[in-house]
Amino acid sequence: MGTKPATAHPLGGCGMGEDASSGVVDHKCQVFAGPSGEATHAGLYVCDGAVIPRSIGCNPLLTITALAERAMVHLARDRNLGFDTAPIRNHADQEVVT
Repeated sequence: MGTKPATAHPLGGCGMGEDASSGVVDHKCQVFAGPSGEATHAGLYVCDGAVIPRSIGCNPLLTITALAERAMVHLARDRNLGFDTAPIRNHADQEVVT
């Protein structure tokens, strides 16, 4: 690659598991509290590429985004919070005034 800049999506390090013996975070991206069991640290989440255990063979941007959004939906439900999940109106069809 010579002197050309390159970027990477670091993956792994905090894999998902059913409990602490098989992963670092649960399906909600909450960090397990100990070396075994399903208890989690309150308010501690990992919502990035670290929860993906290895390369997925394509750009992981959308996978990381989907996992992070899913974690936030669970966080909101667990805390009885609400937010609007409707898509933002597309303004691309509006005429641009210059």
